[in-house]
Formats: sequence, C-alpha cells, structure tokens
Amino acid sequence: MNPINLFNRFKSCNVYTFQVRRLSGLIIALLLLLFPGPSGAQQCFSVNTNNSKVILSAPPLSTLPADQGTLSIPCNKTLANLSVVIAFQPGTEQYFEDSTTFTATLDYEKLTVTTYVLIYNKQTNTFALPANQSGLRDGTYRINISAGNCTPANNPCSDCSITYTFKVEYNNNSTIFVAIESNPDPPVLTCVLANTVTLIGTAPPHSGFNSQWSVLDTSGFVDIVGATNDTFSTAQAGTYRYMLTGPAGCNSSNIISVEPPFFPKLTINPDTQVLNACVQKLTGLTVTNDGGANNIIFNWQASNNGILISGTNSASPIVGAPGTYTVIIRRLDNSCRDTATVEAVAGDIPVVHTEIVTFPDTTRLDCRLTLISLQAVADQTPDPSLFNYKWSNGTNGPVTDITEPGMYSVTATASTSGCQGASSILITQDISLPAIQLTSLRDTVCVGETITLNALTQEPCTYLWDDNSSNSTNNVVPPSNGSNQFSVTVTAQDNGCTGTATRLIERVEPPDLYCLPGDITLETGQQTSLDCSTTGYLIQWIATSTNVRNIPPSGTGLFDNQVYTLANNQAPGMVSYAVYGKNSGCTSAREDIRITVLPDSETGIFIPELITPNGDGTNDQWNIILPDEAADPNTYKLQLFNRNGSQVFSGSLADTFNAGSYPDGTYYYLIAVPGGKTIRGAVTILRRQ
Repeated sequence: MNPINLFNRFKSCNVYTFQVRRLSGLIIALLLLLFPGPSGAQQCFSVNTNNSKVILSAPPLSTLPADQGTLSIPCNKTLANLSVVIAFQPGTEQYFEDSTTFTATLDYEKLTVTTYVLIYNKQTNTFALPANQSGLRDGTYRINISAGNCTPANNPCSDCSITYTFKVEYNNNSTIFVAIESNPDPPVLTCVLANTVTLIGTAPPHSGFNSQWSVLDTSGFVDIVGATNDTFSTAQAGTYRYMLTGPAGCNSSNIISVEPPFFPKLTINPDTQVLNACVQKLTGLTVTNDGGANNIIFNWQASNNGILISGTNSASPIVGAPGTYTVIIRRLDNSCRDTATVEAVAGDIPVVHTEIVTFPDTTRLDCRLTLISLQAVADQTPDPSLFNYKWSNGTNGPVTDITEPGMYSVTATASTSGCQGASSILITQDISLPAIQLTSLRDTVCVGETITLNALTQEPCTYLWDDNSSNSTNNVVPPSNGSNQFSVTVTAQDNGCTGTATRLIERVEPPDLYCLPGDITLETGQQTSLDCSTTGYLIQWIATSTNVRNIPPSGTGLFDNQVYTLANNQAPGMVSYAVYGKNSGCTSAREDIRITVLPDSETGIFIPELITPNGDGTNDQWNIILPDEAADPNTYKLQLFNRNGSQVFSGSLADTFNAGSYPDGTYYYLIAVPGGKTIRGAVTILRRQ
C-alpha cells in the first residue's frame, strides 16, 4: 500500500504526525558526498522489540517477541495496550527529521480481522492504541507502519514501510482466584415467605470465561440450568459450587453452603399442670435457639373450654379454667416458629361446666335462616351458683343472637366462687347461589312453533318459570316476532338460595313462496325453468320423476334450463316438484309443480295405443293428453269402433272412457279436432295376467 494513501485512509482518525524543519538542499548534498550510501534498497526502520512493550490487563509488562514470534500470556489476562518503538537504520534517522509523516495500524485477527489506528507520540517515539480501546485477547496481531516523504535523493534507505507480526497465546500457568459472597451474610435462609439467599461469585476476568453454578446431590455436583451469571439466588438449603472456565484449560471454583432456617425450640415442663385456684399462672416454658434476648414473641390460645385471663403474649400466662393451652413462639429475626401445648386440669377448685345451645338446632346460617340464638347453660360442681355471662361479641347475659358466621365463645363466672367456665361454638354460613344453565335445542323458531327450555342444576332445586310452571323443563311458544326472553328462578333445596337464568329465543316469520304455473306440459327434449320466488334466503325442492331422464331427486336454488327427455318414448312422463322456501330455521308452505312430458307428435296430442285395465295403476285408463294451448276438451269428438266396424263409444275427450267395460281386442277411433281435421288410429285393450 502506498504510504500516502494509507495516511489518507486514517487521517480522519486523528493520526498524529510529526515534522522537523527541512535542511537546506546544499547541506544535504554535502552530506551525501561525504557519506555515500550503499547501493540497492535498504529498510529505513524496524520495530525495536527490546524497547517495545505489551501492556496486559494487569502488571507485569511483557516485551514484544521477534517478528513472527509468539507471546504467551496468562489465561486470565487480556492485551490492554502496547507500546511500539521503531529503530532507524544507522545513518538514516537524519532523513526522518524532514517533514515526514508516520501512520500506523494494528490488525487483530481472531475469527475476523479488526483494524485499529495506532497513535504516534513524537517525544517517546512510540505507537500505541487509544487509551479507551477495549482489551484484546489471544490471536494474531500485525503492525503496519509507514513514513511519507522519507526518501529524498541519495537517501541510503528506500523502504519506508514495515510490517511486524506476532501471535498471542494463552497459558494455564496463572492462578485464578474465585470467591463467593452472600446476601445475607452468613448465607442462612429465613422462614419469611419466598425468602432467598443471593450468592455472588467473582466476576470473570474477561469475556473468554464462562460462569456456571451447580448444586451438590447424591451423585455429585450437578449444573443448574440457566445459572450462568456470576450471581445466583436460591430458596433451597444446600452446597453450591461456582466455577469459572476459560481458555487454555483454565478453570477455578469455590463452594459455599446455604444453611436452612434457624428454628427456635420450645418445651413446657410439665405439660400437664393442676389448677388449685380459680386464677393461676402457667409455668415451665423454656426456649432454646432463640437468637438472643428479646428476639422471641409469644402468642397463647385457649381451647377445650380454657380461659386466658392475661399474659397472652408472655412466657407465663394467667388462666382461669381447665382446658388446653397452646403457645406459638416466633423469632423476630427470621420469622421461624415453634409450638407447644399444656393441659390445665382442675385440682382443689370448683369446676364450672358451660355449654352453648342453639335455637333452632343448627350451627349454619343460610338464605332461609338468617338468625341463630345462642344460649349459654352453666353449672358448678360442687356448690351450685348463679352465673354472669359474657360473650365474645360483647353482649352479656345467657342469650345472644347471631347473624354472621364466626367462632363465638361465652365465659360464665360463678357468683359464689368466682371460678369461670367457657364454651365456644363455630357458626358457619352457606349462602352460595345454585349454579344454573338454561338450554334449548336451538334459539330460533317459527311462528306458532313450540320449543323446550331445560334448566340444568347440579343440586336439588325447585323451579319457577315466567308462566308459573314448576318443572325443570318448560315448553314455550314465543309470542312475538324478534327476541323473546324467558327466565326461570331456581331455589336450592339445601340452603334456600335462589338464582335466575334467562334465555333469548328469536321468532321469525316463515318466508313467502310463489310458484307459477302449477302444471306444465312439454314435448320430450324441451327445456324449462321453475318460476319460483321467496322472501326467505333459500329455495329447496324435492323431485319425483316418472319416465323422465336425469332429474335430480332434490336440490336448492332455482331449477333453471332443465331439459326434460322421456326415458321411453312410447309413454308420457311426469316430474312432480315439492318446493319450499326457507329462512332462519323456518319453512314456507309447500308449492307443487307438475311437468308432463309428451312423446313427439305431429298434432301435439298424445293418444296411448294400449290400455291395461287390470287395476295395477298403470295404463288402467285411456289418458289422452292435449297440449296446453289446445281448445276445450269438450270440443274434441271421439268415436270408437270394434273390429267389425260397429261403433262402441261416442263422446268428447272430456268424457271418461271406462275401458274395463270392454273386452280385450283392437279398437279403431276417429277424433274430430275443432277446425275440421280428423285424427285416425287404433288402441288395444289387453288385460295383463
């Protein structure tokens, strides 16, 4: 690369240059005469590896190796900077006192090549990376230094650029120290909900190291998935290892134990204590592992008719009746707890027996029963006495009324001895509403249509519908077009609570359907369409065909441009259509369309040639069919003759010819068509066996 071009490439990066006053050309020429240079090209300068230094991320410094050499550095270090000094060839340095410009770059090759601009310091004659350059690691380094305008005439050297290469490798001779700190310190868990201990390991020396936390189990240390930072939080006691793994096989680790919470230990001795007075102190409580003075709080509770007089937050409470007394202690520093129980039994004192009776005989409030009366009943053994009653809800007297659930207790104090007895009762409440779902097979019906509504519940209930019916199902007829709302109220038989469910049923009008005409006569091979329309969304039809080809049995939409072709040209065909209009679930009244298909005929009149009057429904009558445009059948005159020429019938085509009254045989007919034309032919009567 041309040195001047290289300088131009990096001049925007604040490349430092130096210049010295140019010597006069005469003096230079004189020097060249006195000290002629050798023949041929000569390198003007080189890297002085003895004076050049590699500055690692921490001391000590290292000198640069020879060109193409290798520098081995500890695995926990990085290349923070380097100080490159150049040495001039003897007799050449004077030429660089001219206005010479130095440019220098560093190519760092790891996976890719990155180029850095080196800064020149004229006073120390060194090239170095900028001070804020990030640390470099192992890899290949190439230093390129060029000098511009360094070859005046007669200069004994001509090579004004150098390239120096060295390689950095890691070694594992260094010691990597790994420490683990904890928060809190020492690493002990507490009994606070979701409490954790945070472990903080030594940060990796550089990005070439990986962090990994693992935990000790029966098979050894097992890596914790995702725990690859230098900090890790855990809510489980155990032994944890933190390991740093780096290049050249470098690794180091340390372990720390997270201790389980420190629980206090509570004992009461004796755990059964005799009451020899109506008011007496409980004693014998001992706490160990308490964490120090004033670190424990007490909470006493009484059951089985026990009475706490005072000292519920002390080690020795004062009680007033036989019963069970339970104390819970808690350490303030870690919220860990322990519990113990002591039984207080009656000694040489009167015993007050107390019980609570409910009216009515239940302890549950619900939607029907919203008030329960509690009555306290007490007696003293020996020596009967009158009693004063005090309830936990603040009322006095033997009776109190309860409207809310909860635990209620009463203390009865004997007026003669002053001894007390207590009793408690739990009042519950069930006001849960019954779960109900109101269903129907569909939510759209037609005018006058009945639909069944089903009330589904998960418990026994009674039902009340809008129309006062009381079954779980109800058959309803929506009274108006549009949305109709139906509701049912259900009452749970168990607690008397009610719930309501509603359902909307849409009533729609059936569509109107119009079809014209009702009867159509065609000759075979002709086509036509059904002329139907509806106010609904859809037309449906069902077809029944006799002696007509290719008629679909059913379909939707208009039946357009259908060709009607006889299957047997010796007899007429018939297609009967039942047509319906449909909208949202409603079907219109039926329209019938009948299409008669006749064989080809010059006159347009179909005259059967065979009559089989045997009652099988086929050809029992002589059905002469006239076209739609024909005149009145009364205007067509028919005469029928037997083989002997005798006339056996005379009438019009509007008259019925009863073929069953005639014997089998061939008969000849004359039909006088209005307008003077006569049709002649023969018909055979044959009774099939």
